[in-house]
Amino acid sequence: MDSSIEFSEKAGRIKEIEQGTSISESLSSSYLHTIAQKLEHEYYPTGSTRFRYPVHLLLKLLIIKCFRKQSYARTIHLLTEEDCFHLGAQLGEDGYILPNSATLHYFVKYRLGVDGMKRLMHLVGEAILLWAQDEMVGIIDSTPIEASRYDKYAPFHPHYSVKMDKAHIFHLGPYPLAMVYSYGTDADPSHLLPLLKRVKALNPQLTNVLLDAGYDSFEAHAQVWYHLNARPCIDIREGAVLQNEGNVDRIRHWVNKLWRAGGDIHAPLAQQLRFLFQNGRVEQVG
Repeated sequence: MDSSIEFSEKAGRIKEIEQGTSISESLSSSYLHTIAQKLEHEYYPTGSTRFRYPVHLLLKLLIIKCFRKQSYARTIHLLTEEDCFHLGAQLGEDGYILPNSATLHYFVKYRLGVDGMKRLMHLVGEAILLWAQDEMVGIIDSTPIEASRYDKYAPFHPHYSVKMDKAHIFHLGPYPLAMVYSYGTDADPSHLLPLLKRVKALNPQLTNVLLDAGYDSFEAHAQVWYHLNARPCIDIREGAVLQNEGNVDRIRHWVNKLWRAGGDIHAPLAQQLRFLFQNGRVEQVG
């Protein structure tokens, strides 16, 4: 499976959506059609003559379902003729030809599945990087998500006074680029590395990454710098102290001590730091 997607240069930067524009009208982007073609290539058998609804139509219906927070049945049932026109649905003798709710549900849960949804979000991230090339600052933060009432095992968070899950989100400027899902009481730093790896796979060009004080540790500083090649800007915790292991003398000391593994004290500082990170000396890097 290819890790990247090629978008047409004619697509250009996505225009700002004016207030009052319906969600169906805003889904005419050529980026979305390119993503749909990629999903069709990867998740549908080639050469099949069996009738199927256009993938770009199913994808748009999925977006509408999530945006309007409706069930599959209500998503299809409440579509207007204007929605159908903007979605590009085929017009038949008895009106627009639309999939039923079971077809849309099958597309999401079985045709794509969990891996397909992750792949979809990765492709969306690649599209965001393409038309948001001026954005050079990343932001990492977490947000509470109220747990489903059917989830008997969701943990109760005393601060928010609710049973909840948590989404750890990486923003490229104002645009959400990647997310990691966790239990509501999990510590934010424990999910930082999986989030950074997802972002790294997109290969963004960053200068700084902003994080709140919940991430203040030398491990977090080192991981952001190493994986994203960006400067971590983390709020300082109350009562935080300076890590003496991170000064130049200690860096050179450990590089020299690991000379058998290839340490070179005459190498540029950034190269020495990468060497220490790869050899388990995160204290000096952070």
